[in-house]
Amino acid sequence: MRIPLLFGNVKSLDETHITKILRRLIEKDDLVFNDVHKEYPTYAEDVAKVCLGICDRKISHCSLFGTWHWTSSEGFTDYQLASKISETLGLNRKLKSNSDIQITRPRDPSLSNIALDAMGLGQKSQDFLSSLSLIFGNISLHSNQSGKEVRQSVRRREYPIDLRDIFKSMDFLSSF
Repeated sequence: MRIPLLFGNVKSLDETHITKILRRLIEKDDLVFNDVHKEYPTYAEDVAKVCLGICDRKISHCSLFGTWHWTSSEGFTDYQLASKISETLGLNRKLKSNSDIQITRPRDPSLSNIALDAMGLGQKSQDFLSSLSLIFGNISLHSNQSGKEVRQSVRRREYPIDLRDIFKSMDFLSSF
């Protein structure tokens, strides 16, 4: 499966592009962000649901194969992502956009969900702000003598999908 920008619950702020933006927001007050290249942040739990659907479909239709594209439909530049993260966490930061940046990547690397949608496996992803609230709702900012420290407590959640079902399906698929 191809996913342009995956994010979800993490153990540290160095794991994803989204949490790296958060780290920058915490460490500095006056920041400049790219306002040219779009990203399509896709929530990990939404991807898990799509993967489970593909596995179920593979079990019932053995000829299913290929590389699948799935992504959120919401695209944001780093500046827009930083603004939304800052707003969600109540951080008051001076953000500046840089639209003069030279990039070698496509400006809009969106992927088409059409194949998964046609099979009824594509689903509407959670909107970005709701997903942010879910993962950043358990982040607390603490001051200490050396500056700001970030802690993310891992909270137990009831997942709508049992990941063991996905792994069982994957074991089944590897037998082909």
